[in-house]
Amino acid sequence: PPQSPPPPRPPPPPTVPPGLPGGIINDRRAEEEEDFTFKNLQLVQHFEDKANEVAPVLEANIDILTEMREHYQSILLSEECPDEIKTGCQREFREFDKRITHIVTDLQRQRSRTKILSRLLSDRKSLVSSQFFGALNWHTEGISKRI
Repeated sequence: PPQSPPPPRPPPPPTVPPGLPGGIINDRRAEEEEDFTFKNLQLVQHFEDKANEVAPVLEANIDILTEMREHYQSILLSEECPDEIKTGCQREFREFDKRITHIVTDLQRQRSRTKILSRLLSDRKSLVSSQFFGALNWHTEGISKRI
């Protein structure tokens, strides 16, 4: 009997671009990168800025979709709306309302994750900053003792 081919292997993990935290590095590069650099601090600041830029956009999208749903609800509940539209569009409106609700829920989750990410990046920036400036002070003290 013919054997079936082995199951496919999972794809390899994504490669992190050079210079970003989390990349696979060799031993020689690991020794070079043990020290915190100003570039590390700038990179963390850049990520924090991007996370902070996303938050208001998510908030605005949530508000817009919520207002749009409320607008269509008010139209269908209005006495001025013709009965044939009210009865003829009920199923479509329920589907629309359901979709908007799911999108708003997803955006709220993303907003929550963005706030957490921003807080983590701020904490990381404080850590990297204190390590960087601590190492800089230690290095400066070492130079001044030799002089």
